[in-house]
Amino acid sequence: MERFYNNGFFANDEVKVFVGTEIEHTPAHGEKTLFLATNDLTTDQIVDLAELNACEAIYYGANRKYMHNHGTQLAQITKLLDIGYYVTVDYQYTIHEQVKEKFKSVWNREKFIPFCSIYFRSQKKMTIFV
Repeated sequence: MERFYNNGFFANDEVKVFVGTEIEHTPAHGEKTLFLATNDLTTDQIVDLAELNACEAIYYGANRKYMHNHGTQLAQITKLLDIGYYVTVDYQYTIHEQVKEKFKSVWNREKFIPFCSIYFRSQKKMTIFV
């Protein structure tokens, strides 16, 4: 997947964190969002980046890079929700039950946004439908 960034086009493996406006019609729609295509950041690093960029939302799994087996996600997400951020987790439908179980303690929080993606492949490109 390629996206246009201010400094040009990059494949999704090259960009780990970026800021933009949430376009999906979720509770965070229109919010300035810190998109994470990595799980290598500490909670403090995420908060620092969000504050530096005046973000209201954090988006795990940007560029189809959600990693379910990362041990600190639940603690990070809980802290981010406690601070007041919207937090989206974009994951593939094939792991829905595991994601629902992992995040059951925050699943019904007002600003937690589970975003289950279904990918359809065509001969020309991949399209996301939710």
